[in-house]
Amino acid sequence: MQPIKLIQISDCHLPESPNTPYRGELVWQQLKDIIERVREWSPDAVVVSGDISEQAGAASYQFFRQTLESLRLPVYCQTGHHRACTNTKFQLVHLELEFTLLFS
Repeated sequence: MQPIKLIQISDCHLPESPNTPYRGELVWQQLKDIIERVREWSPDAVVVSGDISEQAGAASYQFFRQTLESLRLPVYCQTGHHRACTNTKFQLVHLELEFTLLFS
């Protein structure tokens, strides 16, 4: 059996705007930089855990989806607590993300 290479990304806390800092950092740019490193590592899949969005807004989830889809890899998500559970589920379904929620 061949080993599987997984990359985990956790707690992105993406704000609604790319120019809005989270804890002093421009996390939209940080996520782009991380994705470039992930490409270099050539994983079999990506596991995302924790808070994807800080405010659970559509813009941050749209950016997240587009950024992760650019990898053309399976992506598995388990969302964090920075949202109302039903709101995040709505956002994920509304944007037709092709991620598998491991837990809800």
